[in-house]
Amino acid sequence: MLSLSEIYIFSHRAEVLVFKTYRYVNADTRSVFAKRLKEVKRGQLPPHFVESDVTYYYIKRGGLYFVASSLQNISAVLVIELLCRLYHVCKDFCGVISEDSVKANVLLIQELLDEILDLGYVQLASTEKLKPYIQSDPVLVRPSRSPSEDVAARLLGFESRVAPSSAADRPVTTRKHQDQVAGSTKNEIFVDVIERMNTVIGPNGTVMRSEVNGSVNMRSFLAGNPSIKIAVNEDLIINQDKSSSGYGSHVQLNCCTFHPTVKLDDFEESRILVVQPPAGEFSLMNYTVSGDLPSEVPFQVKVFVGEAEQSRDTELVLRIKGTFSSNTHAVNVIVKVPVSKHVTSITQQLSGSDQTAEPPVCSGPARVEDSRGSQEAWSMSPDSG
Repeated sequence: MLSLSEIYIFSHRAEVLVFKTYRYVNADTRSVFAKRLKEVKRGQLPPHFVESDVTYYYIKRGGLYFVASSLQNISAVLVIELLCRLYHVCKDFCGVISEDSVKANVLLIQELLDEILDLGYVQLASTEKLKPYIQSDPVLVRPSRSPSEDVAARLLGFESRVAPSSAADRPVTTRKHQDQVAGSTKNEIFVDVIERMNTVIGPNGTVMRSEVNGSVNMRSFLAGNPSIKIAVNEDLIINQDKSSSGYGSHVQLNCCTFHPTVKLDDFEESRILVVQPPAGEFSLMNYTVSGDLPSEVPFQVKVFVGEAEQSRDTELVLRIKGTFSSNTHAVNVIVKVPVSKHVTSITQQLSGSDQTAEPPVCSGPARVEDSRGSQEAWSMSPDSG
């Protein structure tokens, strides 16, 4: 049975924002995790690890670390799932999750932790079931944008395309704080479609394998949890024969899963989803598209590797070109080039004045220099062209 000893929330600076102890641990777990977080620096800290007979689990969301510790040998998947649900519950009740929001709602989050776990055992982990027991009112904090997002908003006019944060990111609880938000009594529902593409490209730029993982996320503010109907494309095909090639005029999904509240009785005939959305944010539908995609990948990547003349050095040339239309811009493009631990030094040159580079993360004795002799990076951020 899932039994946790402690749960806490760290900032990106390894500062403890919220801390809750359920069982005594003969160790300063907060200092241990903060130390490990600082030691890895830019490296990847494993999602769970053991130190001094204490097992640590964590996820990173919104720049914050949601961490759990236990003295027992618990399935890491179960604990990670619980931390993910904790994040979504906190987001539903606080509106947004950021360092400022967590600091302003410490009392509310502590109350949530009291109800979610009792003596380290999970009791309630859904927003709908927790709503009757939470008495604290959230403190509304406007989400802040990163500098790159702020530049993109001014450049591309994102503000006119999306709902204002005061509407989409408000808490789901219906108490006196809703009077602070104009129009908060309206029945509203917000839908986001998020897709992530994984592509394997050969040295000559040929696409060898491509896959798209998509998610349709909903955030409901409907009173009384009524049933709603969502229509999808009539030419949608799920689990089509993988031997067939080409998409034609159809929308083909290789794999598709729905939220438990979705009723699929009439889906095959009418392509209509009937759902009774729970309060807060949830994934309505997750899908995968693989094989020969109907459109080309957004970037063309070509790599040239060879030996430098009159030198023992190896020369690597990486060229990236955006294939999207001229009225579309790529913002905050990051390219990471792995470096072998046997490399002793790296000299890098960037083609654009607005491109930056950072030192590589490796366990070997690699030393990085650019053509000017200053400390630079082998993790480049080129422009879309």
